[in-house]
Amino acid sequence: TLRTVSFTGGTPVDLETVGSATQMVAHGAYVYWMVRNHNPLDRIARHSPAGGTEILLQGQTVQALHTDGTNLFYILWDGGNFTPLYSKPLAGGTPKNLGTVFTGGPIYGVDATYVYYRGNFSLAMKVAK
Repeated sequence: TLRTVSFTGGTPVDLETVGSATQMVAHGAYVYWMVRNHNPLDRIARHSPAGGTEILLQGQTVQALHTDGTNLFYILWDGGNFTPLYSKPLAGGTPKNLGTVFTGGPIYGVDATYVYYRGNFSLAMKVAK
């Protein structure tokens, strides 16, 4: 179960009961996470402080995720060694394929120009946003 609690204390509040929640990232007022079970319930979700969980992507196995507050960046896993890295506007819209990357690595960060991720042999790599 994913839970939230105020920094000042209080009673924890359940966000979502999931089988396998992995890789959480926070940006602004939102918390993002992925659920990876290798089935149609795989998803990326976010929770707002106003309450409620919103599903941003479902039905695809996600390897890694990150956000810059405007876009969600994620690597899909298709069973191979090289998989696509996408960006998707958080306000809605069509995902954009940024390129093919080596499977298995996290997305380290995002700046105004690039998405940084772990490539083959654990090398730090970048791809233009």
